[in-house]
Amino acid sequence: MAIYRSTIFIGLAALFPLWGLAQARISVALDSTRLLIGDQVRMQIDLALPAGEAPQVQINYDTLETEGKVEILSLEPPRTISREPEIIMEQELRLTSFDTGYHYLPPLRFVYRRNGVT
Repeated sequence: MAIYRSTIFIGLAALFPLWGLAQARISVALDSTRLLIGDQVRMQIDLALPAGEAPQVQINYDTLETEGKVEILSLEPPRTISREPEIIMEQELRLTSFDTGYHYLPPLRFVYRRNGVT
């Protein structure tokens, strides 16, 4: 029984440093899977960052217009939803297209700086 308890303690102690290594997470969702000519689609971007600092986040939206067949109609400023236990930010875009066919949305490049480190 003592060996079992010490094994659990060592296992938990080994995982403890990983709690401090929080990762930034980003998710993107569209409100529709169809985009007819001239229609508008809302794109929601959610970003979760480690709390306790003032991170700098840059998202390059130019690739949507240069590599994709969509145009950005509006880009709202990022809103901070929560600060504890992590910083949760969201941003909304309105997209449209005046082209037919399959619309490929290229990956969005996002740069995250924390304590001056990218």
